[in-house]
Amino acid sequence: MDQLTRAKTLGAIIERMSRHLAPREEKREAGSGGHNPVNGRPKVAEGSTRNRVRRMVLSPIDAPLREFGGAVSLRPGGIVLITDDGRGIAEAAAERLRWNGFRAVRAIHVEGSELETNVDVWRVDLSAPDQVARLVGRLREEGQLCGILHLLPLRAAADVGVEMRAWSERMATEVRGLFLIARASVDDLSRSGKVGGAALVAATGMGGGSASLGDAPHDFFPGHGAVAGLVKTLAREWDDVRARVVDVDLRDDPDELADIFVAELFTDDDWTEVGYRNGRRIALRPIEVGLPADSHGGFALQPGEPILITGGARGITAAVARDLAKRWRPTLLLVGSSPLPPDSADAELIAQRGPAEVKAKLLERLNRSGRSIGPAELERVYQSWMKEQEISLNLRALRALGATVEYAQVDVRDVAAFGTILHAWKARYGPIVGFIHGAGVIQDKLVRDKSTESFDRVVGIKLDGALAIAGFVDPQVLRFAAFFSSVAGRFGNRGQADYAAANDALNKLAVWLDSRWPGRVVSMLWGPWSGVGMGSDLEGHLGRQGIGLIAPEQGCSRLGDELERGRKGDVEVIIASDLGNLAASPVPAQKS
Repeated sequence: MDQLTRAKTLGAIIERMSRHLAPREEKREAGSGGHNPVNGRPKVAEGSTRNRVRRMVLSPIDAPLREFGGAVSLRPGGIVLITDDGRGIAEAAAERLRWNGFRAVRAIHVEGSELETNVDVWRVDLSAPDQVARLVGRLREEGQLCGILHLLPLRAAADVGVEMRAWSERMATEVRGLFLIARASVDDLSRSGKVGGAALVAATGMGGGSASLGDAPHDFFPGHGAVAGLVKTLAREWDDVRARVVDVDLRDDPDELADIFVAELFTDDDWTEVGYRNGRRIALRPIEVGLPADSHGGFALQPGEPILITGGARGITAAVARDLAKRWRPTLLLVGSSPLPPDSADAELIAQRGPAEVKAKLLERLNRSGRSIGPAELERVYQSWMKEQEISLNLRALRALGATVEYAQVDVRDVAAFGTILHAWKARYGPIVGFIHGAGVIQDKLVRDKSTESFDRVVGIKLDGALAIAGFVDPQVLRFAAFFSSVAGRFGNRGQADYAAANDALNKLAVWLDSRWPGRVVSMLWGPWSGVGMGSDLEGHLGRQGIGLIAPEQGCSRLGDELERGRKGDVEVIIASDLGNLAASPVPAQKS
């Protein structure tokens, strides 16, 4: 898929498809990855959609630096770009790198600035794609870039709370800035990686792993989770460049932190995420921890109590909403990006057998109306109709289970429109007692091919929607808050840098809110579901990676069970089947 998305012409696509498909025909006939001749869908390994679904939380293990006998794993004499933190850490790290024979260039972020170069202290707007491209281009003219040390997230900053504008300002430089640097420098780093070594190390300040272990600093910035998700994805995309995120406690001495980051830049081990916590270098691993058999705290909702669900009329959130409707018969306030379907079903289209017949009927209607369209537009019309059918079926099912259901079309990033709808619902049904934030999109491409606009959209829908809800609800009334996240945020996932960034930031926002809100706050890190949600089209691909799928009947009750039997403080909860190579540890697991 990476090669297909980079093909520029139809001929190139056909040639690449032919080259890849031809040698695999024998393997398909052997059975494990073939196609079902009846319905044409990829076969999934026996039992893969019925694997045991596990509940996992994160636990620390020691991950000490390896001894390399003084060997340096960076291209000798290369340039290391350091984004400045303003605390003195970058300055101290630059000095240490020069002692080791490298040129260190500090980039100081100045909003709205054109690139200014002054010896080895440069000024640039790191949120501006053209300025970052100029920055990397200028470095290319002066030598060979072999390392990036992204220390900007460690700068001193006020607690931004859930104020969307303040979040946007920090995310634009600390996260999007890193994305822009990585995209612009991938070829330069790859060349260095082949002739001596190259590395990208990004810093976060969430307490050395504490944010995921329940004792984070009170004033940490949850957006640093996006830095982590992005870097963990870079580590999966870059074969010749080491990528690692290093979390520290900002109360530690700046000189000691400089030593840590320089050591991490030179260290060639397989950890992609580490933290320094009480003098230990640690990593996080998922461990299975089941729910207690009995209810913990007697959580329950009364019939009719209002629950807000974004993305709740389709996909995974709709499946979970059905379970909530069955348990408690609440009032479900659903928000989606698609329009509300018409009340009357289109019997003629529903009667067609299969996608081809539906598309033929749609094309016939459009031609009769004098509208001539091509295959791409016909596909969009078909997909729109399919969304309508799914929404319509889900709304009817929820009402049949006893829930009161309201639906509104709104972009969750439009705070004014979103707020208007929420205020109207509050006037009718009272304050919201719980919410599920499930809205999200994926637009998968490798970082080198991903547009800034696509990156912003994927991150924005997840995070801006979450911040908008958090700013509207009354925490003293709220009984639960559930964020629907993904294992992509925890482990990174090739082609999903933006999606991983958004989800890991969502995880850390949930941790931040849990320390401030009295009710239960949980981020559900879902593994892929079978036949439902954004991963359903990749079932065969995921299965071949050893990643198990969650059957809908297994997954739909997991949130309700978590609310009824889980405990406050369990925030980042992984719900998944087999994780395959996603959760593989580079060294044998150790006891914490």
